Amino acid sequence: MLDLKSLIFHKFNRYLLGGVISYGLKLGITAFLTEILGWWYFSSYITAISSVIIFNFFFAVYVVFKATQEKTKKFVAYTCTVCVFYALDVLSVKFLTEFIKLHYMVSIIIITSILLVVKFFVYERWVFR
Repeated sequence: MLDLKSLIFHKFNRYLLGGVISYGLKLGITAFLTEILGWWYFSSYITAISSVIIFNFFFAVYVVFKATQEKTKKFVAYTCTVCVFYALDVLSVKFLTEFIKLHYMVSIIIITSILLVVKFFVYERWVFR
């Protein structure tokens, strides 16, 4: 029988899997649009993160939290939190890239890694409970 700690750990593993997939999507789309198509890194990043937001909702609902009831209500809550995280994400990447002078990919890796953990707890406790 799974105790609460094991259940959360297992759920976090599924969350990490979604994070790895969306991390790859985010980096891949950003690099492709920037390096291959010649877009400005910031426009590429915004496009990539917008695509990943949609993927993440469906992955969280059906795979991570298995919260298929009240999807509309959860989508509204998810959208609200995503807006906050989205703004924090983009502004933080811009800050690290433009003012700290880190390479844009290093900035994305740092910010995405930090927000990955923070978002899990917010989603688990508020959005997909």
